[in-house]
Amino acid sequence: MAGKINFDLNRILDLSNFLFTIIIMKTNKVENKESMWVSKHQKALGIYAGKWIAVIDNKVVAAGRNVKEVMELCKKKKLTKLPLVTKIPRKDEEMYVL
Repeated sequence: MAGKINFDLNRILDLSNFLFTIIIMKTNKVENKESMWVSKHQKALGIYAGKWIAVIDNKVVAAGRNVKEVMELCKKKKLTKLPLVTKIPRKDEEMYVL
């Protein structure tokens, strides 16, 4: 049939999963470096207790009450790197990393 595009949905899904995996693998090195920095500096980061922060190159680049707020601040700053986003827990909370 002329003009009809033939595609295999499973192949497209496999490709998208593969690309997603590559992206995760590439950012993992950064996330590990940033995660270690956050872990080592918990006391200094106590000023952000109960808030979410974005970290790039061992520096807090944004902070807010929730992930959406932090990501909006990052977008406004037109960052060139993907940040590590984590919540700095209050004393009565667990730690969360995205």
